[in-house]
Amino acid sequence: MAYIGGHADGKLDFDRLIDCVCRVYPGAKVTDGDYYATRIARQLEISKQQGMPIPNAPLECTQRVAKEHGLQRAMNVPIRPGLSLYGRLDRLGCLFSTERGATETPTLREVEPLIEMLTQFGLRVETGGIENA
Repeated sequence: MAYIGGHADGKLDFDRLIDCVCRVYPGAKVTDGDYYATRIARQLEISKQQGMPIPNAPLECTQRVAKEHGLQRAMNVPIRPGLSLYGRLDRLGCLFSTERGATETPTLREVEPLIEMLTQFGLRVETGGIENA
């Protein structure tokens, strides 16, 4: 699995970063405007379906992380036909990774614009699993 992570000081303007990513990678789009709200709602529904007490440990963990990270957006970034990166961004930074089951990995040339963009936004960037990196 390939990934590109960016660590911020807690003040990242992630909506501005998303706009930049969408300009550089045609077809990139936000897939969830409030990732943690969606995840918590899904966990609540699953807990009810399984007869789990509410609150419960998994739900409380997600709520704790959501509070720490604040609003988080999820997005999909097409790199080339058949290969996309899935990303989540919030005030603390971002993480982009290949989708589950991806059989290909991006080349450094394909993701270099994203890495440069993250650096320009002041993020400390970390990568792994990228061809020719």
